Amino acid sequence: MQIATVRTETASAGPTALPLNQQERHVLSRLLRLYGTNSISYFALQAGKSHFFSASGKSAISYVLIGRVAVVAGDPIGPEEELLSTIEQFLAFCHEQYWTLVFWQVRDTLVSLYRRAGLHVLKIGEDAIIMTRTFTLTGKAMANLRSKAHRAEKEGLQIVFTRRNVQDVQQRADMERITRTWLASKGGEEMGFSMGYVDFCGDADLLYALAVDPANMVHAFVTFVPIYGRNGCALDLMRRAEQAAPGSMELLLIRSIDYLRSNGADVVSLGLAPLSNVTATKQTFLGASLDFLTRLLGTSSTNRSLFTFKNKFQPHWESRYLVFSNPLALPKIGWALYQAHRQNASLLKILYESLKKRQTSPAA
Repeated sequence: MQIATVRTETASAGPTALPLNQQERHVLSRLLRLYGTNSISYFALQAGKSHFFSASGKSAISYVLIGRVAVVAGDPIGPEEELLSTIEQFLAFCHEQYWTLVFWQVRDTLVSLYRRAGLHVLKIGEDAIIMTRTFTLTGKAMANLRSKAHRAEKEGLQIVFTRRNVQDVQQRADMERITRTWLASKGGEEMGFSMGYVDFCGDADLLYALAVDPANMVHAFVTFVPIYGRNGCALDLMRRAEQAAPGSMELLLIRSIDYLRSNGADVVSLGLAPLSNVTATKQTFLGASLDFLTRLLGTSSTNRSLFTFKNKFQPHWESRYLVFSNPLALPKIGWALYQAHRQNASLLKILYESLKKRQTSPAA
């Protein structure tokens, strides 16, 4: 009988991961391009994660270990007919290690599989999905969005797109300044695990979009990562300067949707709106006293503001879920989720600074 392949340290070694070897990385990359349908599937290859391969080798789960909690970003990556067995195999593996298991931002279409595996489900919010082929600015519902974008255009803003990295020195300096200010207002740390960070040595599939004025000053910028399995892209970072022209972010996203559509994307995710419940799902965090995730999901006023902004684009709202193995361990799970995002971000920052030094140092 073939057994599942796991690339991880033992539980006693703490939240560390072994790097994939070249063959395993190639396999995971191929699976991601075939089956990565979650808006955060892209981060499966992010540094700092451990990887579990199914017995068949056709599916994989990427996770981080925080104490004795295995935290998974998104869903298993593999063919649909094998997802249930992959979940069950990973659950059995976690039980053998005496680990608690949690999946973060599970897609609504797969919830029934997790329930069949005996796992517990709570809704954490909704993903704002734009179907690019039908997206339009016409109609009364889009009047406010049109007005905001027009105002930014009157200020002379133009949208610049670039893959992998930003070459313009002034634009890069502006982006770093905007990021420092933004991070200072959010507690001073990037959030990794299911989110990216400003990376000027990035993947070729990473898209930057910048709103710049006639003086080449950056007013706002966003990044998009691919959703390979849905032929689309997901909004990752979204940042603007303190004195950005009004409507700069609205213009930036409108032009980005147009750009992605013209380059063949069918779907654009504007990301999670935490605790939103447009679809009126019953099992949600809204009806539960689970305050321990406030640091990760944000305050109610922040979440309402984020939802209101994304709702301007008239998206299709898809429910996203937290799936977990032990309801008695919810406080520990909340802490692990928070630590997973902080820990992964710290590692990414170290790697980025190291790469930056190598890039700027003279050749040996």
